[in-house]
Amino acid sequence: MLRQPALPKIEVTKVGKLFRVDWDYQEAPESEALHRESDFLWAYLKGVLDALDISEKRRVCSAGRVGTIKSLNEDLANKLADILRKTLNPMVEAEYKHLAAQERLPPHLRISTRLEAQ
Repeated sequence: MLRQPALPKIEVTKVGKLFRVDWDYQEAPESEALHRESDFLWAYLKGVLDALDISEKRRVCSAGRVGTIKSLNEDLANKLADILRKTLNPMVEAEYKHLAAQERLPPHLRISTRLEAQ
């Protein structure tokens, strides 16, 4: 495992006079949290985009783990990027901590998959 969690890449890029936001998960064991919660993330993100009044035509691709939203003003692009960081990063960080704790256990006590809270 790496010393730091492989957090999703979230970038705001200026394209002409407008901005775009791209995000993508990183291929790492801790990214499994994003895969596991993909349905929740997709629904949450759709609600965020609707609440921010980001129309369908600006949504090149939008899913919980990966996406691109184009033609945004700078404030809206930065707001969306911040929401993505506050949503995705804690999920990956928690999974990273869980996996690190599992590695510290003796092999016979490790579990192969994370148990979901009941």
